[in-house]
Amino acid sequence: MKTAVDGVEINEDLKEQLWDYLVLAADAMVNQPD
Repeated sequence: MKTAVDGVEINEDLKEQLWDYLVLAADAMVNQPD
């Protein structure tokens, strides 16, 4: 997924913001024990 973000032709600051969001979203989707 990081390779895809790195391949997007946008400002580096926006890439970093996008990556941070995707990591946050992925962490939120991890199954939690009941």
